[in-house]
Amino acid sequence: MLGWILVQPFIIGQFVWLQPVFGTLGLAVCVLAYRLHRHRVGHDAAGSTSGALPA
Repeated sequence: MLGWILVQPFIIGQFVWLQPVFGTLGLAVCVLAYRLHRHRVGHDAAGSTSGALPA
């Protein structure tokens, strides 16, 4: 998605103010997902149950 947002103005020949807004939001989602993944992997490696509740 980020790739298309970056390339789109060159393909269609127009620039709309929403392109950088959604590009920034997409980048923020990617960064937050990466940080959440690293956080969960770190806890799994330490022996955590990944938030699973006991039966």
